[in-house]
Amino acid sequence: MFPYKVWTNRLRAEGRLLLWLLLLLTPLSATGSFRHKKLGPVVTPQTFRYILDDSAGHGRVFDGIGAISSGGATSRLLLNYREPYRSEILDYLFKPNFGASLHILKVEVGGDGQTTDGTEPSHMHFKQEGADYRRGYEWWLMKEAKKRNPNIKLIGLPWSFPGWLGPGRTDPYENITMTALYVVSWILGAKKHHKLDIDYIGVSNIFEFYL
Repeated sequence: MFPYKVWTNRLRAEGRLLLWLLLLLTPLSATGSFRHKKLGPVVTPQTFRYILDDSAGHGRVFDGIGAISSGGATSRLLLNYREPYRSEILDYLFKPNFGASLHILKVEVGGDGQTTDGTEPSHMHFKQEGADYRRGYEWWLMKEAKKRNPNIKLIGLPWSFPGWLGPGRTDPYENITMTALYVVSWILGAKKHHKLDIDYIGVSNIFEFYL
């Protein structure tokens, strides 16, 4: 006797239902169809019809598989790997039809703040100093990704902001125009100095922190 009671006592409701269905259904016949006296007529490949109904819209769109480099985390270590190991890892990440084959890369817009495992430098430490687009390693990572897959989508997202955007406070959105210009300058710098087109830009990683 099949000890199904022992099994079902350890499964959740969904698992028990699935097990009962498997026990009730008769085995497939040689014609690839099945019949059960309580389950209705025979279903065969010849009688089955698949109807595509998009009258309610096309639904969600698959944009691809992505990864994020942020928080001063482990992608920082990749820059110091010796060749050929560094290039091999980059190939596995970004080369199409090879390894992860990432379609999207999101990077942190550095803001001089500790954002998890480390601090990523801002392109503008002070308002008076002007911008410096040589800081940090995200530029390098985006260019390596584009080198292997020119069609990869790039996303920028601030995780912190330099203190001058919210002088005396922790709210960089007190002067929203100044903060917007700061983020736009990062996008323009990516294009001018690194020939990188940023496809999407975010507002903040944890917006509630500033509320």
